Amino acid sequence: MQKKEYFPHHITLVLSETDLSTKKGYKSLKEFIDLLREMDMSVISIYVDIIDTDIELKEEVSQILISQFESMVSKLDFKPKLTIYTINGDTYLESDSDDLHLIFSPGFGGKKEILYAMRSVLKKVEDGSIGIDDIDEDAIESELLIREEPDIIIRTHDKNLSDFLIWQSVYSELYFTDVSWNSIRDIDVLRIIRDYQKRQRRFGK
Repeated sequence: MQKKEYFPHHITLVLSETDLSTKKGYKSLKEFIDLLREMDMSVISIYVDIIDTDIELKEEVSQILISQFESMVSKLDFKPKLTIYTINGDTYLESDSDDLHLIFSPGFGGKKEILYAMRSVLKKVEDGSIGIDDIDEDAIESELLIREEPDIIIRTHDKNLSDFLIWQSVYSELYFTDVSWNSIRDIDVLRIIRDYQKRQRRFGK
């Protein structure tokens, strides 16, 4: 491990709903959060891909995941700053704390987030708050739900990207694990951090 300044500030974890279909999945998530908190991580955002295509079923699965996540958070030994979004991008829960910030988003991806942001910007144009020429990156970013840009995105046991934080993650590092989520260990997480520290981030340059 290198010095603390080479540690990521914000880690995004992308899971599938099957990763959290057992108690072991949430046990692994709790251990993941505890370990990163020991490293003084500032933000952990967690996205869960929901496979079902039926809208009502997706909403039901999303609510179950939220309830299970809340139960896991209640077992943490600290009180995190907490933000939970519904599958429609509404804020389900928000609580403040000076500790680690946990963001949980089951099923609400980046395409919808950008769509909602653009609608908000266009409403401002419509009511005369801003002009067309005022629409720039800052105007769009100001309407995004999640402002924090992830330093690294971890995708568990999969080679496909999700669309979570697609605006914010344009310069993020990507890491695809070779192990399934239920089998992940602290040593695997430490290897991810070490791999990140070895990379030279260019931020699009």
